[in-house]
This record gives sequence, structure tokens and C-alpha cells, in this order.
Amino acid sequence: MGRDYFSYQVPIEQASRADKKIRIQFFFDYDCRVCSSAQDILELYSQIRTHKVALEQYPIATADSQFSARIFYTLQALSAGELSNVLLFETSEKSVIQNCLHQIKFQQWAEEQGLDKPLFIQTENSQSVKEQIQDAIELTEEYGVFYLSLRCHWGKICTHCQYAFIMMIIA
Repeated sequence: MGRDYFSYQVPIEQASRADKKIRIQFFFDYDCRVCSSAQDILELYSQIRTHKVALEQYPIATADSQFSARIFYTLQALSAGELSNVLLFETSEKSVIQNCLHQIKFQQWAEEQGLDKPLFIQTENSQSVKEQIQDAIELTEEYGVFYLSLRCHWGKICTHCQYAFIMMIIA
């Protein structure tokens, strides 16, 4: 133990939660093969410890790679956040993510899930989603997310998703 995580020397400043719960921030990407498993573990843990922890999910985004953030925030805006979990699970298969990375094929996937395609496209291109993507880029840079599926606790201790269970013991 002790080699599979890193700590920031100075914690990243965060506003305190009013409910005093420990914030667990899960950074993910739809192109991550193990993110679905990590998400399942973290969601179960947050349900078991609902009075102590709060799980927050953030898509990894950079200026050159905005797919996950664009889709995540579009689904959130359409009140279809549960489809984010479905997509994360389905894209654990490499062939699915390669299909979804093409804009038209992803829109077809969204339509197959029961979303209205014109409304999806309109929402995806909305100013609100664009602002959230920019926020995701800034958060990714602030935390220095240099690999997929990163979790941070108290703004200080970070673990890679392969070691999510160890993180549970820490938290």
C-alpha cells in the first residue's frame, strides 16, 4: 500500500459542503475501459456510506478532447443522466466507443435510447453545455488529470481507478 495513489502537496481549494460529507470526485472518460467498474464501486460505496460521502462525477476534458464532457453535460441537460452510466458501461467495449466517437453514430445511439434527435443536437450545441465543457477543461487542468479515471478526496489524495477499492478503505 502507499504506491498506488498520489497526494497534492497543497490541497486544491474547494468550497466546503454544507452537509459536511467527504467529497469524492470521480474523473472519467467514455473511452476508458475500466471506468465503468470504478463507477460501480464508487456508487455502491457512496450508497453504503450515504451519510458520510458525496460522489461527484466529472468528465475529463481538454481543449483537444471534449467528447466525454459534451455528451455528459448534454445528457444532464436533457435530464437523461442515467444514460451516461449506460454509455460508460457500453463503451467498455472498444468497438462501441469507436462507433460512438463519430458524431452521427452517437446521435443515432442517443435516438435509440429514446432521446429526441433534434433536441439532443440543439442541447449539445447550447451555450450552457459549452460553458460546462469549459469548466470541465479547467477542472481537468486544475487537478492535472494525466490518466483516465482519477478520484480525489478532500482535494488532496488521488487514486487511479485500478485501485478504487484501496481508495474505499482509505475513505
